[in-house]
Amino acid sequence: YKPVTKKVRTMPTTMPPEYRVVRQLPENPLAGMPELPTKPPDFVPGICYTQEHADKLDLDPTKWLWPEE
Repeated sequence: YKPVTKKVRTMPTTMPPEYRVVRQLPENPLAGMPELPTKPPDFVPGICYTQEHADKLDLDPTKWLWPEE
């Protein structure tokens, strides 16, 4: 805690121009985005997540996903 004598009080004033916030919305925000593939790459087993782990998880128990999904 600090004593009341060291209390800092704000003073109303104008914002200096060098600290002014300028908002600029781009024309098309999606213009620079890369195209994503519609089909994911085939499963490549790694060190931590192997094919055995994937089989144990059984991510599609009701078999309603298509083979390419």
